[in-house]
Amino acid sequence: MPGDIVPVINLLPWREARQLRRRRRFCLGLSGAIMVTLAVVAGALMWVTAMVSGQAQDNTDLQSVLSSLQQRIDTQNTVFAGYQKQQADFARTRRLHAARLQQTRMLTEVSAMMSRGLTLSGLRYDLSAVQLRGTAGSAQLVSEAVQHLRHRNDIAGAELQDLALAEPPDTIRRQDYSYHIRLQLPPSGLDFMIPEGDG
Repeated sequence: MPGDIVPVINLLPWREARQLRRRRRFCLGLSGAIMVTLAVVAGALMWVTAMVSGQAQDNTDLQSVLSSLQQRIDTQNTVFAGYQKQQADFARTRRLHAARLQQTRMLTEVSAMMSRGLTLSGLRYDLSAVQLRGTAGSAQLVSEAVQHLRHRNDIAGAELQDLALAEPPDTIRRQDYSYHIRLQLPPSGLDFMIPEGDG
């Protein structure tokens, strides 16, 4: 109808303004999200760095403590080694002293043997044995002496190593026997016992 007039409205500027507002809000939201993400990442990096630094410091402190403990252990080992050496020296001294006591008793017994008809011409001893050499008027005297020595508590064993007729001079009136007796001493030390019958 020629009388109806339809107004023409241009909506393009309004739409463009709305899109512009939406675009700005999106950019602002995106920028904020990026800033928050960067802040979170930076905070996480700082936290991890602090944790690594703290762990490194803890490791350094632990290494220092371990080094100190190792030094103390080395010192204690040195002291203990010295103590063991001292104890070994003391034990050797005790063994030597006990052996000397045994050998002194051996000399006493040898003196008694000489009074029973045996003559001593040689004596050799160490920490484990005593070697006796001499002459006797008969083989029976040597056998009795060996049996007597075997019953002593401070002798581990008595063995007759050799018994033979001695070469007599032309003027000798009796036939002598040369003997070799080996006396085995017991291990010396703190368990050394005084033989029965010794004063």
